[in-house]
Amino acid sequence: MRVGWYGRLTTGTLPWPTISTSDGFVAYAWAGEDGSRYVVVINYAGNQAQCRLPLTFPEFRGKQVHLTDLMGTEVYDRDGSELADNGLYIDHAPWQFNVFELRAM
Repeated sequence: MRVGWYGRLTTGTLPWPTISTSDGFVAYAWAGEDGSRYVVVINYAGNQAQCRLPLTFPEFRGKQVHLTDLMGTEVYDRDGSELADNGLYIDHAPWQFNVFELRAM
């Protein structure tokens, strides 16, 4: 596991074949030496957009993952295997962003 910012993770993948708005996303991931995990995701487009954001944290497989938006009020619990296999589903308004802290439960 690399420590530090991973750089641009992806432009996002299509959540399903009929949606083509995933190219407006920019995302970064952070893995700290202390086990901390963060993801920053931004819809860098002037329109509503969806994507599946691949997460590169294999240690979450088989666990529930608690995501807390440090810049807002969003809180989610997700299946870690789903995040690893299919990615985190994102549906953002124009210019919307999140800074998620991820913790295995």
